[in-house]
Amino acid sequence: MLSRHCRCVGLPVWVRTLVWVSTPFVVWVVPPVVQFPRVGSDARQIQPSGVVARLLKGGLVMKRSIFAVVAVIVLSATRVFAADLWTPPPVPYKAPPPPPAPAWNWTGFYLGLDVGAAWATDTVSPLIADGGTFPRSNKISTSGPLGGATIGFNYQLSSFVFGIEGDIGALALASSLADPGSGALVETDSINNGWYGDATGRLGFAWGPALLYGKGGWAYFAGQGSTSTTVAGITASQTGAFTGWTYGGGLEYRLGGPWSAKVEYLHFAFGTKDASLIDAGTVFPYANALSVDTVKFGLNYKFGLGPVAPYMPSGPIFTRD
Repeated sequence: MLSRHCRCVGLPVWVRTLVWVSTPFVVWVVPPVVQFPRVGSDARQIQPSGVVARLLKGGLVMKRSIFAVVAVIVLSATRVFAADLWTPPPVPYKAPPPPPAPAWNWTGFYLGLDVGAAWATDTVSPLIADGGTFPRSNKISTSGPLGGATIGFNYQLSSFVFGIEGDIGALALASSLADPGSGALVETDSINNGWYGDATGRLGFAWGPALLYGKGGWAYFAGQGSTSTTVAGITASQTGAFTGWTYGGGLEYRLGGPWSAKVEYLHFAFGTKDASLIDAGTVFPYANALSVDTVKFGLNYKFGLGPVAPYMPSGPIFTRD
């Protein structure tokens, strides 16, 4: 019967359903607008006819139902409005992390300068009898400063560093020593200053900012040895440049950025070169066995810093805790 009254006023299906659900509640809560008297002696005077009574009852029910619908809509709208008024708490701001520092790696080309000191021994011995004591040796011991430049390339694999390196510089080793066993020839043996160079391979082990390495390879020295005499008519010839081998090692330490400092020891074994005295077409050879030990301090500049830590964004970062 309720659905028939609802159809009379043209309500949609969803409203009729809502009315059907809410009618018991409204009937219980809302007092009736029209109270029909109980059946009694005066009931005939105010009681309407059957059709009118049904219409009046239907209108009362419809009023109650419409009130329930309005109440439900108002409550729902109140909740929606309250939801619209809610705002989320402010999002905390966190400053972006600092940019990552470049990761140091020994891989790359480098240039350097170095200074140090050298100690040399030139042992001069006649190879044939020359009128003096035979056999004999005259040992020249000398020392002096050195300075030069370095160029090289390293490749780091895990903690191991492989490289090639070249040095060029000057050795101040000039010295002379009279040969007391030369007799009447009164000979003097000498070694001169000269340029030096080497081409070596390096193998090192890196830990932290330090690199401990060994190196070895070919070496060259342009200083010459000679033997002279005071006897007239005898001419002298020098040894020419020395070539040989070098080996040693050192410790290199990163100072920051592309700079590193090193301390290095090298031994140069130049072998034997012959000087000579020439008397009336007779050649008297004198072997010069030269060895040099050096200690130097260097400062290197490396091109490129090797691999760099991954890129991190520099903008602000918003997070929720």
